[in-house]
Amino acid sequence: MSSEVVNIERIKEEIVGVLSGTSLRPILNDVSKYVASGKMLRGKLPVYICKARSNGSGVPNAEKVGAAIEMVHAASLLHDDVIDNSEVRRGMPAFWAAKGVQGAILFGDMLICKAFKLLNDSMPSRI
Repeated sequence: MSSEVVNIERIKEEIVGVLSGTSLRPILNDVSKYVASGKMLRGKLPVYICKARSNGSGVPNAEKVGAAIEMVHAASLLHDDVIDNSEVRRGMPAFWAAKGVQGAILFGDMLICKAFKLLNDSMPSRI
């Protein structure tokens, strides 16, 4: 097993894949830094749990669950920056400061909706 138990690139790929299917595709490089960045600790958690419970073999959709969690977290940050009037996030202009308040709110709302769809699509057909 490698020293990096969770490959965050797979989580980022899931997020970018979801966003590429939206109207944000033309500005995907611009917006993905607001969602698919950082240490992604929240997104790693379900992957670690699934690997631990399956004796290291993992679960096929664990990265999708991690991506959905990261998307909801990013949405909460987008909305929080608007509410708090915070102009900087992680050393760069907050999304609302760069793209406008309405864009930030709609982007956050879309992330939440897409995250729940990703979770729904990741669930086994029978529980």
